[in-house]
Amino acid sequence: MSPRRERAKSRIKQFTQEKRLKENITAVVSGWSVLMGLVVVLDPGSWTTSPSFAVARDVASPMAWGGLFILAGAIPLAVFSRPKDRMVTVWSLRVLTVVYAGFSVTFALSKILYGQGMLTPVAAYLLPAAMCALAAMVYRNSGG
Repeated sequence: MSPRRERAKSRIKQFTQEKRLKENITAVVSGWSVLMGLVVVLDPGSWTTSPSFAVARDVASPMAWGGLFILAGAIPLAVFSRPKDRMVTVWSLRVLTVVYAGFSVTFALSKILYGQGMLTPVAAYLLPAAMCALAAMVYRNSGG
């Protein structure tokens, strides 16, 4: 096996070690949330034209959704590595779970109520919701 392939396998093994898995999941999902929020705030164009966002637009403006994702992602990103703030991390991950699940529901409701949009985003946003819920459970049950 080539040295490059060995290094890649080593990185994957390090990322998935049980000891660090919750931190890695938290970092990836929280970072993704902040990035997604920034994209929504800086370029809300698709929100005004896409039928998939019909219910999301009814609930809040693109700026509000973007701000919510930024805030919900930034808090666990800021505190997840400090053991004394474990409960803050747990609750912020729970909030992020609700944000992702709620956002997912808006896509389903757009399809159900307006007959517009796609159902693919429902699954796409339920995955990070499940990852956040899993990370929150692991943080809660671990020592830090």
